[in-house]
Amino acid sequence: MKKNLLLALLLISSINSLVAQTNALEYRRSSLHMVLVESETFPKKELVMKSWNNYKFPDKYNNHSVVSNTFNPAKYTVTDAEREAAGIKKPSEAGKLLKGMASEATGGIVGGNDPDMPVKIQKFIDETKLANQLVAKWYNRTKEGKMDTKYVAEKSKQSASEESKAATSGAADADEYFFDEELIGGTFVVFSKLTFVENEPVARVIRDALITQASSISVEMLRNKAIEKANQAYERGKEGYSIWTKVYLYQLVWNDEVAQSFKNTFFKTGDATFGASEWDKTDLFKLKLVGEENTSSLVTFSIKEKRTEEKIIDIGTVRNIDNVFAKLQKKYVVFRPVTPISSVGPITAMIGLKEGLEPGDKFEILKSTKDPKTGRISYVAFASAKVDKDFPIFDNLYIPTGEQKTDEAGNPVTGPGFTTFSGGDKKVMAGAHFLRLIK
Repeated sequence: MKKNLLLALLLISSINSLVAQTNALEYRRSSLHMVLVESETFPKKELVMKSWNNYKFPDKYNNHSVVSNTFNPAKYTVTDAEREAAGIKKPSEAGKLLKGMASEATGGIVGGNDPDMPVKIQKFIDETKLANQLVAKWYNRTKEGKMDTKYVAEKSKQSASEESKAATSGAADADEYFFDEELIGGTFVVFSKLTFVENEPVARVIRDALITQASSISVEMLRNKAIEKANQAYERGKEGYSIWTKVYLYQLVWNDEVAQSFKNTFFKTGDATFGASEWDKTDLFKLKLVGEENTSSLVTFSIKEKRTEEKIIDIGTVRNIDNVFAKLQKKYVVFRPVTPISSVGPITAMIGLKEGLEPGDKFEILKSTKDPKTGRISYVAFASAKVDKDFPIFDNLYIPTGEQKTDEAGNPVTGPGFTTFSGGDKKVMAGAHFLRLIK
């Protein structure tokens, strides 16, 4: 019976996937700008950077890219006073020693987790007026300082009911286009640093440190056993490479106070360039650090592997980036995306392994509502559902274009293009309601 249900779901998915693609932009999503943190020279850097440049923009967010998309931390210095103001703790002597050993063995890559990075990023944000750039995109600001509400109005009405859309049509300077904290405040910037590290030097540093520690053991049998374990760990860990991704998540500060000040200072009906001369001087717009996350993955080159070295590195790099995004979404509620429900009876959605889904993960079911007093649109939870443990999770992990997923024997692997959820209620509708992860 389960097999028959799965076949039925596959048929439903083939139809709904077309609907989902057609209406891909017809719902509210957070907006995202991505910045690459320039890294030191490291093995296979050209291939890793090629994968980054070809990385498909995360489809659960609106592309809010602006000009400043690369950041060189080497251009910025941090003083002790700035560290103290930022609350950066000084590393212990033991930490400094281990970091120094690892850094020396790997050319500064491992052990290079820079505690000063948030301060450097803030200097970059201030220098480039990055927050100003993000706001300027929301309001179609031109070089002459002209602005309008066409873009924000379009995004504001997405996913609203037909009644709500009718109510806001033609209101080019409606307050909701300025005071929509959930929409404009849902603008994020992710700073990403990528490195590709040979495992052998790192494994050697760790082994040597363990052997040095073991040499102080007075009992010969225990000392030899400790050294043996250190060598065994070295043999296991020396093969291949590791891809490291470190990210810092920032959010645009947008609330009623900022919105009112913006509207009064830079936007006035009948004068599209009102306040234009103050734009470059203002510090009204800011980005706040939400948090940081990192992940690493092992890359090995097996003699059985049919892929080229470039493809292996490409897969490792892209999946590593996807993985760190999934970790950010699980860790920080404000960054969690919404996903349209593709079908009901049971509930399915086009979200899967790439987003870090696991059997039993719980989601809230959302509907879009408009506050009759303020006119603001927001998502409201009215039910919940879980990833169904009895069905496979959608395998949407990245593979290079033209390839097909295969098992260990090389046989093609097919599966549903969706994940199945249990729960919900009779009011849930495909295309009208959404899923969002509950921690």
